[in-house]
Amino acid sequence: MKFYNETININTKLWIKIITNQKIINEKVLDILLVLLNSDRFEASGGEIAWKLKYSHHAPLNRIIPAFAERILKTYSDITPPKRKNGSIRYWHIPFLGTETKEKFTWILRNELKDALLSIYSEKSINSKLPEDFFGEIITFTEGKQKSVLTTIYERNPKAREACLKHHGYKCKICGFDFEEEYGAIGKGIIHVHHVNKVSYTNKEYNIDPVKELIPLCPNCHTVVHSKKEMFSIAEMKEIIKNQEILKDKPR
Repeated sequence: MKFYNETININTKLWIKIITNQKIINEKVLDILLVLLNSDRFEASGGEIAWKLKYSHHAPLNRIIPAFAERILKTYSDITPPKRKNGSIRYWHIPFLGTETKEKFTWILRNELKDALLSIYSEKSINSKLPEDFFGEIITFTEGKQKSVLTTIYERNPKAREACLKHHGYKCKICGFDFEEEYGAIGKGIIHVHHVNKVSYTNKEYNIDPVKELIPLCPNCHTVVHSKKEMFSIAEMKEIIKNQEILKDKPR
C-alpha cells in the first residue's frame, strides 16, 4: 500500500477561512468534504463518495477537488503545494491525505481540515473523539445476559485544549513522543490533553488555567497516569520511566 502523507502549510484557522470563503468553496466541494467528515475514520474512496452523493461515477470528483485546490492556491499564494517527482502539483493532496492499493484509492481528510469542518458543521468538539474524555469511573448494571453501562462524561472546553497546546506544544510532556515526527502529516495535531486535577473531583463547572492545569500527554502515558484511583503525578511518571531505563541498562 502506498501512503500519501506530505505536510502542507495550512493550519485549522486558515482552513476555516477557506471553507467559509464563497469564492473558494461551493456546494459540490462541501458535499464531498461532509461525506468524508461523516465517514468512518474520516476516509472514503472516490466510488464510495460518488455512491453517497448519487453520482453515476466518481470521475466528477476528480474535477471538483482539483478545481477547489486551484482556487485555494490562487487565493493564498504562500501555500506550498505537494508535488510529484516531475514537478506537477498533486492538487487532491492539498485537502486530503491518501492511501493507494491495487483495489482502490482512498481519500483521508487532513486533520486540520477535519477540525475546521467540525468547528463549523458539527456540535461535537474534537475532544469528544479522543479516549482522554472517557477516563473516570464506570458503573455497570447486569440484568440476565445483557449488560448496560452508565458513564458520566464531563464536558471539555475545546478552547482550553487549544490554549494548552499553543503554550506547551504537541509533544508528550512525560516521554517526549510526537505523533507528527513519528507518522508525518497524518499525526499532526494528535495528542491527548491531561487534566492535572480530575474534573470528576469538582462535580461542577469551574474556571481552568489551560497552562497550569492542562498538559499534553501521549495515549500510553495518559493511560498509565489514570491506571490507579489516585492519579500518578507527572514527576512520578518520569521517575518510573527513568527507573525502567536504569533497569534496562543493567547487565543481566
